[in-house]
Amino acid sequence: MDTIALRSSLSALTTGVRPSFPGLVRSSLRKIWYLRMTWVMLAICLAITLLMLVIQPTTSTVTGKPLPALSRLYTIASGPWIITRGCGGIFLMVITAYLIGGEYQRGTIRIILARGVGRVQLFLSQLTAVLIIMLLLLLGWAIINILSSFLFAQSADVLKAATTEFWREMGLYMLTILINMIISILMAAAMAAVGRSLTFSMTAALSWFAADNVIGFALQNIATTTHNDVLSRLPGYLLGPILNDLPTQVGLNQLPEQGNLVQLMMSGTQTLLVILAYGIIFLVVSLLLTWKKDIKE
Repeated sequence: MDTIALRSSLSALTTGVRPSFPGLVRSSLRKIWYLRMTWVMLAICLAITLLMLVIQPTTSTVTGKPLPALSRLYTIASGPWIITRGCGGIFLMVITAYLIGGEYQRGTIRIILARGVGRVQLFLSQLTAVLIIMLLLLLGWAIINILSSFLFAQSADVLKAATTEFWREMGLYMLTILINMIISILMAAAMAAVGRSLTFSMTAALSWFAADNVIGFALQNIATTTHNDVLSRLPGYLLGPILNDLPTQVGLNQLPEQGNLVQLMMSGTQTLLVILAYGIIFLVVSLLLTWKKDIKE
C-alpha cells in the first residue's frame, strides 16, 4: 500500500498536480480501508458484542426471577453500545495514530508535502477521514443494536415495554459515546503531533486512559482514608474517569451498571465543560505543532 501511495505521489509531483482537500480525505479513507488491522479490530469488536448479547443476564441476581420487560430491554439495547464505547474508542485511537503518526514514521510526509499540500491541510484531512469512520462505526452499531433488540428480546412484551423515557435515554447514551469517540480521536491526534511517530502516538494514546483511571482510583482511596476534600475532587479533572462516568453525570440512571471505579463529585454541566476544555487543548496543540514544528523525519 505504501509503495502504491509513493508512486502516486511521485507521479503527481512530476505532473504538477496539487491534490484537493476531498482528494486527501479519500486517500486517508483508502489507507484505512486497505489496513488489515482495521478489519481485525472490527471483527474483534463484533465478536465481543455478540458474546455479550448471548451471555447477558435474563434474571435478577438478587431474586433469581426473570427481569421485568423494561429492565430486560435496557440490558439488550445498551449491550452493543457498551462495547462500542470501549472497543470503538480504542479502534479510533489506533486508526488516528496510524494515519498521522505513521506518515512521519514512514517518511512519506515529505513526499506528500512536496506535492504542495499544506501541513495543516493534511492534518485536517486525516482528522476528517477518521471522523467519517467514527460516524460509520456508530451507524453500524446502531443497526446491530436494533437487530439485537428484535433477535434477543425473546418476547414481544419486551419490545412493547419501550417508553418515551427509554428512547430518550438511549439517545443520550449514544451522544455520550459520540463525545467519548471524538475526544479519543483528538487525544490520539495530539499524541501523534507531539511524538511524530506511530509507535509513540499509539502507545501514548492507549496508555492515557489507563493511567488516568489508575491515578483517579488512587486519589479517591487516599481522599477517603484522609478525608481530604481537595483530593476527592481531583479525579473530576482526569479525562478517563470523567468519560467513564459521563452517562451517570448526564442522568442516565436506568442503564445497567457501567463498572466505574471512580465516583465523581461533579455535576453534568461541569463534566461536559471539562471534556470540552480537554478537546480544545488537544486540537490546539495538534494544530500548533503541525503548523510550527519543522519536519525532520
